[in-house]
Amino acid sequence: MTQYETPHWDPLLKLLAEYLVADFMWMHEVELKDGTRLHAYKIFSGDATLRLRVTPRSYTMQTMPSKHPRIAVTADPELGEALARVRAATGTREADATLLRRLAVEGAEAELEAGRNRRLDAEALFEAMDSAQFDLDLAAVDRLNAPPAA
Repeated sequence: MTQYETPHWDPLLKLLAEYLVADFMWMHEVELKDGTRLHAYKIFSGDATLRLRVTPRSYTMQTMPSKHPRIAVTADPELGEALARVRAATGTREADATLLRRLAVEGAEAELEAGRNRRLDAEALFEAMDSAQFDLDLAAVDRLNAPPAA
């Protein structure tokens, strides 16, 4: 392996449109005995990872099995705009699939935490009501919720 620190996208961009390249991950560069430089990329697709090796003269693709099933997500305009807003706000350069996975995991945790907080708030309210620390004038509430007189 020649290097694995500085990604090179030009070989892949010569094969694919830029919007397709966004979901690839550059893996490494290798210099062959004849001096040809080979770049390895991977992309997740279906239930496997596809590895693409690109040289100035050719490319090969091989499927790598994954131990986890994949989920197909439709890249509709709403999702694209949401990912673009996250990128603009955070400066992240993660591939779509990587960013989407991270946001799903973090969003699920945030949703669970919000649910726990709502439950704790409701329990605290009921406790305050039961211990007479909360004076609620039900007649006043009824007056506020009554329809206006005609």
